[in-house]
Order: sequence, then C-alpha cells, then structure tokens
Amino acid sequence: MRPYEYINTKMGTFNSQRYSNGNCYPVCAVPRGMNFFTLQTRGGGSWFYSPYEPSFEGIRLTHQPSPWLSDYGNMLIWADRGEAAHTPYWSSYDIKNSVLEPSYISLFVQRDRYTVELAPTNSGAVLRFRFHKEGGAKRILFGCKNLKYSFDQSDRRLKISTFDVNPSTKAELVEYIIAEADSVCELETVGDHVALRFTDDEISLRIATSYISYEHVA
Repeated sequence: MRPYEYINTKMGTFNSQRYSNGNCYPVCAVPRGMNFFTLQTRGGGSWFYSPYEPSFEGIRLTHQPSPWLSDYGNMLIWADRGEAAHTPYWSSYDIKNSVLEPSYISLFVQRDRYTVELAPTNSGAVLRFRFHKEGGAKRILFGCKNLKYSFDQSDRRLKISTFDVNPSTKAELVEYIIAEADSVCELETVGDHVALRFTDDEISLRIATSYISYEHVA
C-alpha cells in the first residue's frame, strides 16, 4: 500500500461537547490550501460531524481548527431535485460505501438520488453531481452567513460573499467565492440561500475563494 492509503480521516472524529475522542473531523484538502472540505451531518454549530450518523446536510467548506475554536468563513453546498427546494436540507446517505479521503470525497445521497464527488484545489474544489435519470429540475444550493451574490448567466458564474468574524482574533473577514458551472443554469433564490437550477443529470462545478476580492479568486 502507498502511505496515502493508510490514512483514515475519520480517526478522532467521534466527539461531542461532553465527550471528546480527538476533536477532529474528516478533512479533505491540499497541503497548505486555503480551505478544508468535509461533511455536515448534525447542524451548523461547531460539532457538525459524526462518523456514525448516516445523515447528510451538505458538503461544508470550513476553516475550523477545532470544535472548541469554532468556525468562520464557512459555506454549505448541497443539491436536490423537484420543483420546490428543501430547506433546511436533510437526507440519509450511504455511509458504508462513502469515501472520505484526504484528497477525495464521494457519497450517495439517498433522498434525491444523486452521487456527489469532490476533489480539493489550492483555493477551492471541483465538484461533480450525478443524478439518477428521473427527470425534473435539479439545483445546487449554497448557504452561508450574511450572503450577498450576483450571477452572470453568460459564463455561468455565481459570485458569493460572506461576512464573518474570526472567533480567535475578532477580526472582521469577508470571503469572496466564485462558483462556475459547466452546464446551462439559472439563478434561483430559496429563502436565505441561493441556488443554481439545472436540467442536466450530470453537473460539474468549480469553486474558488479569496479574502481580498473577486479579482483575486483563482
């Protein structure tokens, strides 16, 4: 086996505020990258992941060093199908056959019957959503604090900014995020969230971030 194959990102992840077994969560990222990616299974607080709960609320873009230090600049990404979006989102997922590796995430979301895959990059990630061919509209949703956004349909680029406060230094932070789709899509607002709506069964999405400006997103 290669050294990479010995890594189990679930080690030390069975935690709660009362009982700690490592204060970890499964991180998918490149070395010295700008973001971590993981699963959110139990709400948007600091203790957002459990390795034994087959529930899925979304892929979480996060910067949390420890549940005790909290998170900042985080965003939740998930998909659903149908004429009306489900918010807040919850589904079971195939926990036994999911893949949580340092450089790859793959899982099957059972309610809306799609597979989501993620590979991290230096400033973001590439995601692929594969829906079972059952017809109807599909959407990818984005949720974060103090959401502001704009959408250019000609190049299928969604610009998102999220305002937050670093819990350690109390510094004010604005994170600039660009999500670019490879398929024709339309903008849709869903409560406090924003979504891209598709008709294709397979969708690829590239995400990149910056703490300076949209012009520095690469």
